Amino acid sequence: MKYATKVIAALLLAGGVAAGALAADAVRAPLQSADTRAAFERQAAAARAQMRPHGRYEYVDPQERGEVEQGLTRMDALFSRYGNVASMPQDARVALFNDQERVNGILMHNDIDRLVCQRVAPLGSRIPKTECRTYGQIMREREGARQSMQTLNQTGRAINGANSSGG
Repeated sequence: MKYATKVIAALLLAGGVAAGALAADAVRAPLQSADTRAAFERQAAAARAQMRPHGRYEYVDPQERGEVEQGLTRMDALFSRYGNVASMPQDARVALFNDQERVNGILMHNDIDRLVCQRVAPLGSRIPKTECRTYGQIMREREGARQSMQTLNQTGRAINGANSSGG
């Protein structure tokens, strides 16, 4: 408990992290400890739904999406074979745990609500400040910048094409 208190205090001191958001949306794993096939299927369906556009995990890249699907498929096979965790032998439980941890790790890393903080020096200053944004904000900014560059490139080609054919 002391460690958690120190971490929260350090975050608050480091740059005014929104404590309400941090406390309200505490780190929660996408796949909780489902002990039956029915519970697992509900959680797997919810995780898949959240990987769609505008979902909580919409920024999972195609390679990681494949890893998530493979993990979910292996976990489903274990539940199909044994029915529930209590009926699984130890090696199956370990395999289930490892797949669950891998899937949760990928999804939590790509969670649009994950807070990312970095120290940056504002333009014209050498004094760094802590800047925190959600992963979703960062990804939307990147997408906006990519689209702006694409538009500028297309506009530049259109102008250059008009100038070369009109002269």
